[in-house]
Amino acid sequence: MRSVSLKYLLIITFLFLFSSPLAFAEDKAELKIRIINASFGEARVDSSIRNISTQLKGIFPFSSYQLIKTNILPLKEGSTNVIKLTESKTMEISTLNIKGSMIQLLVSVINNKVPILNTTFTLSNKGTLFLGGPKTPTGTLIIAISAE
Repeated sequence: MRSVSLKYLLIITFLFLFSSPLAFAEDKAELKIRIINASFGEARVDSSIRNISTQLKGIFPFSSYQLIKTNILPLKEGSTNVIKLTESKTMEISTLNIKGSMIQLLVSVINNKVPILNTTFTLSNKGTLFLGGPKTPTGTLIIAISAE
């Protein structure tokens, strides 16, 4: 497991800068998953992720952040969604529990059908979690998971 953690940059950071004590509205709640390519190239930030650029720059050492794709997932207890990260890597996100303004998620990153990360975390309404890794030919993927 140690070699996996050395091979992939796995940083999990909770940011509750915009956290709200408001409960999730079950009919409107969603998870916003942003897949970002970070690199040491020309200093630039994709305009569509400017709202999280300060946090990205404060956590990660990269100079360039380019949004690859955004997935909007309904926030429904018991649901599981699969997102393709690269040719060989996918991420499964399962909603385990929703209580008031908190949501408990299980996140698994799978490489060629072999799990390389399984973690459970609790995220507040309007909170964002950043997951760094895996490496790509052009940089490192950063996954921003936001509850909205």
